[in-house]
Amino acid sequence: MSVTTRGTYNSPAYITRFVERISSLHIRAERTFIAKMRRVEQPMILDAGCGPGRDTARFLRAGLKIVGVDNAEKLLKAGCDRFQITQGHLLCSELARVATPGALVFVRVREGSKEGIEKRDGFERFYKHYEREEVRDLMRAAGFQVRRIISLPDPAPEKFDYRQLNVWATRI
Repeated sequence: MSVTTRGTYNSPAYITRFVERISSLHIRAERTFIAKMRRVEQPMILDAGCGPGRDTARFLRAGLKIVGVDNAEKLLKAGCDRFQITQGHLLCSELARVATPGALVFVRVREGSKEGIEKRDGFERFYKHYEREEVRDLMRAAGFQVRRIISLPDPAPEKFDYRQLNVWATRI
């Protein structure tokens, strides 16, 4: 049987484990972002690759206008139930297609140059790590202007040896 990342993310075992153990270690960076967004006229924010919608829920509760997107429909549904948010805030779609001009997009990716199948916690999934310039080039090619990239340690640095890039971009 072939393992796919989407299949892993949509599996009941993964959903149960991941949704219940979501970390809150990036709250400081998110609070800074929320404070900045409150000082400007708020565009709609697109939380790309939102998984179960943890960040989407935080931003909604802070009063920001946001929609989360991911291609793992079952993981999204579990997040809606867990974080008590409506599915109207979580869409399954392609990033550039759902972002209208001027939309603010939030993306979090692993930092670095590795890629491949990773086996962890009994699950297999494909991961690709990105360098800052690579993220900037990919976003530009997809029609986005990167506003800010922040590198943060992984939420569980005792388990993982990589950092995460938090990317905020505007749809051109």
